[in-house]
Amino acid sequence: MENAFFTIIGAFLGYLGGIIKDAINHKHELTKIRFIKLHETQACVIAELYSRIVQVNEKSMAYFSPVGTMQPDEKLPLADKLGDAMVELLKFYRPNEIYLSDSTCDLINKLVNSVKDAAGTYSIYLIAPKTAMGVDEKKQAARDKMDAWKNGYTSLKDSGEISNMLKELKADLRNLIGVK
Repeated sequence: MENAFFTIIGAFLGYLGGIIKDAINHKHELTKIRFIKLHETQACVIAELYSRIVQVNEKSMAYFSPVGTMQPDEKLPLADKLGDAMVELLKFYRPNEIYLSDSTCDLINKLVNSVKDAAGTYSIYLIAPKTAMGVDEKKQAARDKMDAWKNGYTSLKDSGEISNMLKELKADLRNLIGVK
């Protein structure tokens, strides 16, 4: 009779242990599925974000294009397109920052500010009124405009500040999704 009692208790403890083990395995599987979905979402966010960064870069390159025959009234629509691309990038980026590392967010913020500063400075000289300026003031304004353009153009070139940030950001985003 005593052996039967221990056998029943042993069976009950074995059964209870199986239930606990199944519950732990189930919770582990749910966690694994949640992280797989999270990683998939992160990869989708990064792909879309990178696409928008490329759009900003392309619009920046068009705006700072070295085509010397373009007049300010031909350049200003390019500034509008760049501004629209920047707005679209930021509208997507801000709510999705949670999927990115702090270093990636810092790079994106730095990139956005650099493009905004370069484009904004150049735009000021494109829209500045030329009336009521003396000859020396007009010459200085033309030099300032050229300097603003050169700074923007140089920063976009292969070894420029913005170009280097784009390369670093691309590597950082690839690292986040596990691409070597």
